[in-house]
Amino acid sequence: ATLLASLVMLVAACGSASNGSGGGNTPGSSGDGGQVAAGPEAPITVAAKGKPKRGGNLTYATEAEVDGFNPTKNRWAITGVLIGMAIFDPLAAIDKDGKPQPYLAEKWDSSADFKTWTVTLRAGVKFHNGEKLDADAVVTTYVEHQKSFLTGSVITNIDKVEKVDDLNVRFTMKEPWATFPTVLVSQLGVIPAPAQLKGESGSPQAPIGTGPFKLVSRTIDKETVVERNPDYWRKDADGTQLPYLDKITFLPVPENTERLSGLRSGQFQMTHTSEGGTIKQIRDLAAKGDIQKVEDQGESEEGFILLNLEKAPFDDLRIRKAMAMAIDREDYIAGPGDGVNKPADGVFEPTSPWYTKTDYPAYDPTGAKKLVDEYAKEKGPVKFTLKGGGPGTKRELEYMQRALQATGMQVDVQVVEQTTFIVQALQGDFEANIWRQWGEVDPDQDFVWWYGPNAKPTGQSSLNIGRNRDPKVDEALVKARSTTDVAERKKAYAIVQQQFSATLPYIWIDHSTWVLGAGKNVRGIANGPLPGGQESISIGGTSFPGTHRLTQVWLET
Repeated sequence: ATLLASLVMLVAACGSASNGSGGGNTPGSSGDGGQVAAGPEAPITVAAKGKPKRGGNLTYATEAEVDGFNPTKNRWAITGVLIGMAIFDPLAAIDKDGKPQPYLAEKWDSSADFKTWTVTLRAGVKFHNGEKLDADAVVTTYVEHQKSFLTGSVITNIDKVEKVDDLNVRFTMKEPWATFPTVLVSQLGVIPAPAQLKGESGSPQAPIGTGPFKLVSRTIDKETVVERNPDYWRKDADGTQLPYLDKITFLPVPENTERLSGLRSGQFQMTHTSEGGTIKQIRDLAAKGDIQKVEDQGESEEGFILLNLEKAPFDDLRIRKAMAMAIDREDYIAGPGDGVNKPADGVFEPTSPWYTKTDYPAYDPTGAKKLVDEYAKEKGPVKFTLKGGGPGTKRELEYMQRALQATGMQVDVQVVEQTTFIVQALQGDFEANIWRQWGEVDPDQDFVWWYGPNAKPTGQSSLNIGRNRDPKVDEALVKARSTTDVAERKKAYAIVQQQFSATLPYIWIDHSTWVLGAGKNVRGIANGPLPGGQESISIGGTSFPGTHRLTQVWLET
């Protein structure tokens, strides 16, 4: 399954209206403790022999390429966020409890009605080109976001962004936005240098950030090379300036087997995957002590079939219900899923604090065939194309094709290159897609994808990709983001889940798993402590679960 990519909202939690932090030094150790625990999901890492060491070059094999690094224009999926967070810093990041904490920002405060937020920047931070990070840079970035066809839809609730003084920026909302800091943890929270945004087309291939690494070279579909930023503002607990690595080379390697083979041979020092068969192999290799691995333990993404509700036959609830009833999720996971993931009946796992049990249709191929036959008598055969993004989706497509055709549907399948696949989806150039999305810590980050007014007609770029328009969902989403009362938010998201099960805009398959694999000499694999000393979420905590910061990764020889 492929991953939704595009811009992206973030992660976080309902925190207090005011949040502060310490300075740029990072208390705590960034070295691994050597974790080995029970259960296949547990981390297996090698304990560091000593304190982190500076130096070394790391090669990271990524699942895909990214179209560029202008956060106001380019679509950042897993790879985009991974590399982007090496070059840029986010204004906020997620702690181990799922709450946003200041990062490039020093603090933030809100008015009592959550309609005004003031973000205070850290003093003395510079971009890679020597420009200073200040309020003007933040205002410039958000003005570009507001004009962007891609990211503008995410922040339509922002009325004005104004400079208060050199280090303070005021955000004025149209409606209360109690969870606004969640926006600041990923693509919408990174601040490029004004020089980048003023360059040709926003200089998407020449990013200038404040991050731990700066761009050396980039050849699309071949490699992106970054080197240590010697003027980076963060230090570790011992006063050593971060980052530790001298250089990182990111290589786009779409084939899961090729990434794993390269990790085993030492060609790559790190990689990531969500493909079941590869995860099983990584778990086995880590258990034998051949490699290390860390798995995401936060909110998972969901694997599902994304439907274009503007196109027949999916404008008819009967066919959507027939699809849900035609797929045996347990059998799918045991087959193409390689027994790794858990079956999904909604957007949250049962262990999630947001989960609500609904009446999502059970597996019933006989009932599905009756609905297909009924539709066919009225409107003709049920015919459509099911697409997948990238060669790794072939097995999934073939499984779905067999299951759906067994109920009388006529299904063609098509594998599409991932970037093209995403662009086609945003434009509505699809009928049904194998899809993976929504691993955010806080559900408000999904607002943009589910909100009805963001459903644009086919042919226009739409962040509500399935073109699902549901007033009950819209009302619940607005209510959930206007308060920090957890009980009230849970009630609102229960309505969203119930509506999804009643109207079936998404055909749920499984809750995905992301795994980081690393060579035996890599240390600091998971996210290290935050600038204020808080323990960070292990991996994820941006817009996608399979991402992590490389600021405190180091090599031990």
